[in-house]
Amino acid sequence: MKTPMNRILILLFVFVSNALLLAQERVQNWNTYMDALEESDRIFVSIAVSEKGKLLYSRAVGLRSSEPELKSDENTLYHIGSISKSYTACIILQMVDEGKLSLGDKLSKYFKSIPNAENISIEHLMRHESGLVNFTSLDDYTSYMTVSQSRESMIQRFITNKTEFEAGTKTAYSNTNYVLLSYIAEDIDKKPFKDVLASRISKKLNLKRTYINDAINPSKGEAYSFARMGDWIKSSETHSSIPLGAGAIQTTPTELNTFYYNLFESNLISKKSLARMMEMKDGFGLGLFTFPFHDKTVYGHTGGIDAFQSMAGHIQEDQLTVTTVTNGTDIELNDVMVAVLNIYFEKEFVIPEFKDAIPINAEEAALYSGIYSSDSFPLKITIFSENEVLFAQATGQAAFPLEKIGENTFEFKVAGITMNFEPEKAELKFAQGGGTYVMKKE
Repeated sequence: MKTPMNRILILLFVFVSNALLLAQERVQNWNTYMDALEESDRIFVSIAVSEKGKLLYSRAVGLRSSEPELKSDENTLYHIGSISKSYTACIILQMVDEGKLSLGDKLSKYFKSIPNAENISIEHLMRHESGLVNFTSLDDYTSYMTVSQSRESMIQRFITNKTEFEAGTKTAYSNTNYVLLSYIAEDIDKKPFKDVLASRISKKLNLKRTYINDAINPSKGEAYSFARMGDWIKSSETHSSIPLGAGAIQTTPTELNTFYYNLFESNLISKKSLARMMEMKDGFGLGLFTFPFHDKTVYGHTGGIDAFQSMAGHIQEDQLTVTTVTNGTDIELNDVMVAVLNIYFEKEFVIPEFKDAIPINAEEAALYSGIYSSDSFPLKITIFSENEVLFAQATGQAAFPLEKIGENTFEFKVAGITMNFEPEKAELKFAQGGGTYVMKKE
């Protein structure tokens, strides 16, 4: 029995109308959510949502520079930190596809002086199984991170730092792995890593705002990062010569979505290499992680450098790609990502409510101020106040503001830190990541 043509047209019209209504509702909800973030002045953030490679929504709130004041927009570039590793892994796998190297090649083929290089493979580096110490976690890192470094000086550090375990026996995240992969890519293509990135990814995908440069320039649309210390304070700027393919890439959320979409469509590497990249072992793929979202699996990566934080992921069955990047926040970026995804999938989402921090008077601040230590915690924590704001500073690290949330209780939400003071005992209970430590005032 034939279906009348007018009924087909009616059904098609209803389907299209419903799809348009859904799209409009999503945009309205995303705008409502972003309006709340903008009004709060708690986060500078940019998001992009793409479906089947087509942009559905993008918006940025906050500043890319405070002097002069320049607002961010959809074309603002942000440092994406360790999401750079997905690009580097893609480049290495392109070279595998071209027969220029093998995942089984040993590091000694390129750098014989690196400790245990004869037993560390390219795949060990990519999966964080090398055992090489993560140079950014060492105490001396902050002493040179803002100054240009030569390859020779970085290699010497890697030699001095040695290894933590035998290659392939376990995993431990290490930026050292991806700096070395950057150097290997440079040697194979015989050009600086920024040019390797340009020729192998940016030019292929016509990404005009994805690159590595030496210094941030807000007049070119690039964002500084900021820490919220009562006011927004410009953060330090890691020199790009140090992280390279481990964390030096600047891009926009929209262009990052374009990269991930083409990566997972096998437009940059072979299907065989993509399958290898997505194969998870102890939580690590090759330049990828996975994140759960309800019944779905998100493939992507997170990043953090200076005060930049980033999250990006791709859900294959929906061909959905989402990126969130902040250049200054005192709320958790993961909450933003969850809200953006909830809106897309028509799930309940929460418009955040922000309360003003409870001011700290001088008398109260004096009760908490001091140096706290514990035999069970590796760092000392100094507590002090400035302009009615309480700050904490761990040994060798930058100070961060504490927000009062209750009597004698403070938090630094970005890092999931809670501190509960007991002045009468001269004690501090420090809680983070499921661990709680009792620290005594010295």
